[in-house]
Amino acid sequence: MIDYEYIFVTALHAELKKRVIGGIYINVVDDKLNVRIVREKDMGFNYDYIFDDTLSHMIINGTSAKNVARSVVNKYGEFVYNKCFK
Repeated sequence: MIDYEYIFVTALHAELKKRVIGGIYINVVDDKLNVRIVREKDMGFNYDYIFDDTLSHMIINGTSAKNVARSVVNKYGEFVYNKCFK
């Protein structure tokens, strides 16, 4: 992992850890940011999110880890809501 990827992923993990209960796994494959949230006690609550935009493009445009975390938390909230209430 390149230095800027490591710094961004570490900051993103710290932001997500504040808001999400569960295992958070973040990796970068072919410059694509992959986020996986795992809730082992709750069956079927494994959430995967792959960003359409490349990580280098997000960093060049000035996207912060806090904004990315907010996006992931919003999508995860929709996922949980649909899983529980439908």
